[in-house]
Amino acid sequence: MRLALVAVLLCTLIVGLGYTYSQEDQASTFITAPVERGTISSVVKATGAVEAVVTVDVSSQLSGRIADVFVNFNDPVKAGQPIAQLDQEIFAARVNEARAVLKVAAATALVQKAALERAGVAVANARTAKKLAEAQSAAAKARQDEVERDLQRKLELARSGSATDRELTQARAQRDTGAADFRASVEQINMREEAIAIAEAEKRMAEANIENAQAIVEQRQAALDQAQLDLGRTVLRAPIDGMIIKRDVNPGQTVAVSLEAKTLFRIANDLREMEVHGKIDEADVGGLKIGQTAFFTVDAFPERTFTGRVLQIRKSPEVVQNVVTYTTIISAPNPELLLLPGMTAALRIVVSDTGEILKVPNQAFRFRPNGMSSRTDQQGRDQTPSSAETSATVWTVGSDGRPVPVAVKLGVSDDQSTQLTAGSLTQDQPLIVGIAHSRKPAGLLGIRLGF
Repeated sequence: MRLALVAVLLCTLIVGLGYTYSQEDQASTFITAPVERGTISSVVKATGAVEAVVTVDVSSQLSGRIADVFVNFNDPVKAGQPIAQLDQEIFAARVNEARAVLKVAAATALVQKAALERAGVAVANARTAKKLAEAQSAAAKARQDEVERDLQRKLELARSGSATDRELTQARAQRDTGAADFRASVEQINMREEAIAIAEAEKRMAEANIENAQAIVEQRQAALDQAQLDLGRTVLRAPIDGMIIKRDVNPGQTVAVSLEAKTLFRIANDLREMEVHGKIDEADVGGLKIGQTAFFTVDAFPERTFTGRVLQIRKSPEVVQNVVTYTTIISAPNPELLLLPGMTAALRIVVSDTGEILKVPNQAFRFRPNGMSSRTDQQGRDQTPSSAETSATVWTVGSDGRPVPVAVKLGVSDDQSTQLTAGSLTQDQPLIVGIAHSRKPAGLLGIRLGF
């Protein structure tokens, strides 16, 4: 019984020693990354949308039924090319009606012109009649003067007894008759003057009537031009060269024009030259300048980085849920036609760069032999240039295979590395960024005891 108990205790002891030995007998393998020489760029990050440089929405200026559509999505078009057409029947009828009304107005203008000519002749006749009346009045005046002289002679003769009373009476009667004829001729002249005034007034009325008729002709001509213009507008034409990127109309559809015209087509000018409309936070917009280099990626080509430059920083703010952003236009050359309108772009705008420097991988700041992270301020640090240097400790692999601390001073940083401003590190020197454990098989007297 004692022998059995001793045997059990010995087995237990051997198993415990083997387990302990297996736990302590571990070899550590460090993961390293080298100190590199390169540049660290200070960038502003934002998102934006890829857009064509020039995009035009095409709508109808008229209401009516769509008779035909000549283009489809992705079709190239030239400026002035027909892309759709409204039913033209009612507009053609309006043109014919306006043309007929114009003919009536033109005929009325001709009638008024003839009336003006007649009024001119009436004025000329009235002036001629006045001249005739003046001549007749002059003749009557001459006859009256002669009769008056004859009466004076008879009076002289009557005083001397050489003329009879009858002759004297006849001379007086002729004088009175001549005076009446002269007064009548004067009144006739006045009547002719009034007739001239009436004729001239009628002529002025005829002139006003013909001006009115000509104005009506011009009005009817304008109505005809408007009707013909509307008839021409029944054919929708491309305003620019480009490509159809949106079509929202089909034959038979009715278009109703209101205060806000419905977009029927959208045409992008040249897809080989695109723009990114980035939304820049108000905290970052102060560092942007025209001409700065920008890089961006799109979800369709995540491994491809596109390059552009800042073209415009718009001063109009956009406020969404109390977040203020400013639209910045980035050029986006697209010779391979990979970028399409509406794609979401992840932007990185280079505000400044350090030039050629030594830089330390950011993972090196998070390593500690005891497993604790150091310099939590380095984790996920944004790339914000700072004039003040910060201190940190990184670890290299010593000659005995153990971690050796190295004190360094740091400058600006980006997502992957930080500028080395002071320290004993050299280019390509490996720094510990992590640790990997590999357990060796453990045993006692050649027998494997670990599990």
